[in-house]
Parts: sequence; structure tokens; C-alpha cells
Amino acid sequence: MAMPGYPAGSLRFDAIELVDILQADCDSASPGTDIDAVCALSFIPYDCRGVLDGDAEIDACGECLSPDDPLFNTACADCTGTPNGSARIDNCDECLQPDDPGFNNCVEDHTLYIPNAFSPNADGINDRFVAFTDQVIVKQIRHLAVYNRWGQKLYGVSQIDPNGFDQWWDGNYRNQPVPTGAYSYFMEVEFIDGVVELFSGEVTLLR
Repeated sequence: MAMPGYPAGSLRFDAIELVDILQADCDSASPGTDIDAVCALSFIPYDCRGVLDGDAEIDACGECLSPDDPLFNTACADCTGTPNGSARIDNCDECLQPDDPGFNNCVEDHTLYIPNAFSPNADGINDRFVAFTDQVIVKQIRHLAVYNRWGQKLYGVSQIDPNGFDQWWDGNYRNQPVPTGAYSYFMEVEFIDGVVELFSGEVTLLR
């Protein structure tokens, strides 16, 4: 069907209405009806860009795009690819949520300060073997193990909170104090940027 202002084929019927011919008699030689396309203009097949029979549609980001467009449902995506997500690139070029502890905490040096001696004598000073950093760069101590000179494991613990204290070695083995001497340790550390490193060495216990 063609109508002024619309190219041929741009209008489609989605309904028709049957009406009696004006002043026609049902007993006359013309008892039929007239087909009147009164609903023909109710559907015009243009997409959101105004293209006739186009495939563009409004995506999850409110953008008018074709479904095969690389930006379809991603124009509003955050750096993780989540539509309307809140993650963003921080000052360290990391894609993180703004409330992530590592956000804007750039790890330039995966350094952990590990003492070479401690004194578990209950004086409140260096009573436990504790590793620490001068900034928030450690997510967790995945594992800590301490051995004596004969290779006997005296202490082992996993998932130490880097801000905690009670999980670190107190210089005891089976609730009994071990003697003064040098002990070997192995420590697996996970940093806030996802890097995992192994630290090992000796610590001297002083009583």
C-alpha cells in the first residue's frame, strides 16, 4: 500500500475493519461490504534509528544499536564488562570497586618486613613472630610454617589476617616454650594486587 509521505511497502496492515456501504440495502444487488483500512497506520516498521525494517534496538545501556554491534549492551559497562557496573580504573591502573581495600593502593614493591628475632617473654614487646608492612599492600598471609633445626614442624597456620596478632607464632610447641635458638620459617603471602610470593628465612628466638 502507498500513501503520500510514505514509500511503497513502508506501511503494513495489522487489522482491518468491515463497514456497510453507505446507503446500501442488504437486499440490493450490492449486499457486500467495503474493506476500509482504518488501522493501516498503526504499525510503521522503523527501528530506533528511523531505518525502515532496520534491526537496531534500545540495549541495556539505553543506546540504539544493532545487536551485532560490539558496543551492544556494553556502552555503559564498567571495566569488568558489567553493564551499569561501578568498578573503575584506579590510580594504579587496576580495575576495582571503589570500596575495595586495594583501590588506589598501588603496590610498587612487594616488600614484607620480617624480623630476624623476637622475644616471647610476656613483656608486651616482640612477644610473637610477626611480619608487617608500612602500608596496606597485603591481603592475607596464606600460610605460615615454622621448623626447628631438625626439620620438625613446630607451628603452622593458614589465612592470617595481616592486621591481626594472635595467629602469629608465640614461641611455643604443644603449649610448651621452645628453647632459645634459630628457627626456619616459610611464609606464603598474597598481596592486594593478586601477586602471591613465598618468603623464607630464619628467626632467632630469645628468652
